[in-house]
Amino acid sequence: MTPVIITCPRRVDYFTETYSAVCAELPSVVVLTDTPLDFPDNKHIGWGALEIAGGDDLLFLEDDVLPLIPGAFRQMTEHRTPEGLAFTSFYHPAKLPGVYRAGEFQMSQAVLFPAETVERLLAFRGSAEWLAVRGFDLAVAACLKHTSYEQRPNLVNHVGEWSAAMPGHRSPSAMNH
Repeated sequence: MTPVIITCPRRVDYFTETYSAVCAELPSVVVLTDTPLDFPDNKHIGWGALEIAGGDDLLFLEDDVLPLIPGAFRQMTEHRTPEGLAFTSFYHPAKLPGVYRAGEFQMSQAVLFPAETVERLLAFRGSAEWLAVRGFDLAVAACLKHTSYEQRPNLVNHVGEWSAAMPGHRSPSAMNH
């Protein structure tokens, strides 16, 4: 299992608190830093996280999440995505726990990708569909649209108000606060 936090400079520093919370539970975590001026689209840094995981399962975390319960990040690393599903999401502002079509996926704040899905996503990079979308979550949805994923009860809260995928815009779930 490879836990990766993606981050970039934004109006507000969410990373420090997220990093401290993750490191309090997990022995090691990889941090990827991007500059929104280089790629104002977290799709690119998201694929960097997939590359780091390589043939391993990936716990993908954005830099603006905080645990809702003690041990949340450890629970995510111990979870196994059920057979036949592409991945597991541990956050969505509105979806109830259940199985959903991956083509509808949004909100990639905390996601567990099994190694097989990591490989499938890596092979998708650079395709016409990958190039046509903006945002890591929408690229995942485009690649895995014919599969389903598991939505678990929220283990994290999305505290980020300002989007990294679209600098200058408020995050969709922040508008619900």
